[in-house]
Amino acid sequence: MIHFGSLFATLVLAHSAISVPVEVERRDVDAATKALLTAAPTSNTCSGATYPNECATAQQAAQPIIDGFAQYGITTVGEQAAALSIMIFESGSFKYNEKHFPAPVPGQGTRNMQNPEFNQKYVADLEKSGKLKSSDVQAAGTDPNKILALVQPDEFSFASAAWFISTQCDAATRAGLQAGTQAGYTAYLTNCVQTTVTDDRISGWKAALQAASG
Repeated sequence: MIHFGSLFATLVLAHSAISVPVEVERRDVDAATKALLTAAPTSNTCSGATYPNECATAQQAAQPIIDGFAQYGITTVGEQAAALSIMIFESGSFKYNEKHFPAPVPGQGTRNMQNPEFNQKYVADLEKSGKLKSSDVQAAGTDPNKILALVQPDEFSFASAAWFISTQCDAATRAGLQAGTQAGYTAYLTNCVQTTVTDDRISGWKAALQAASG
């Protein structure tokens, strides 16, 4: 069983407060950056990235990830590890913000490479909460690439995995993630994400679990 006093859980609680002193916020981001580098060592740089305009370093990713966890109530180590691992795996350690391999899919992207149907739901939720302007959403219409473009800024793209767990996974799946077990993570991949469990995904989850545990 994973205990609650983890690095990311502590940071999320701190940033859920009304205000956070600048020096504390900077320290927290530095700590989160170190944790991300533990799970994704190649996220230390964007040098040589195939799509440099999509690449983000661990330092750039830390704050929006903390904010996303706080916004969507992802406060347990197990759920945080799941969100981190799928972002790191799907984005190639934050190198990609839309699907390129094996073949592009119009509208598929964000750091957890959400399918277009989920990005449409995500946009609708962001519009409802006032984080996206209705005029921008209306302008995007049903064009999957324009919808994706709305959620590619860091504040949304790095929060999409947290949103997905919070809104698209059922209570049993979330309970499994909260337990911090491999069985729980496997159920999340197969039942909620609906993807295949591979050795690479499991090893990535283990690295993310260690990072999130602090």
